[in-house]
Amino acid sequence: MTVPSGFDSDTLARYRALFSMITSGEVKLLYRSNVESVNVVWKTKNFILFAAFGPLVRRKIVIQSITKLLTWLRKGLKILTTWRLHDGAVF
Repeated sequence: MTVPSGFDSDTLARYRALFSMITSGEVKLLYRSNVESVNVVWKTKNFILFAAFGPLVRRKIVIQSITKLLTWLRKGLKILTTWRLHDGAVF
């Protein structure tokens, strides 16, 4: 398989391993840290979130960043839902 642009084979292998772990059982949250990166995978009933950070990023910053991302997504979803209902757009 060809590695997508912007990814190296190690990154793709790490993604595949995390995806396998999160989808194969009852695990809902993974936090993995090594010398190359910090990776978080969170499975909910609606989505699976993958987040990757530099190896020196502290856990507190990781949590704050994911919280900001989820807040931003929720606001965007409300805007899209409102637009869809008022303008008849289909997403």
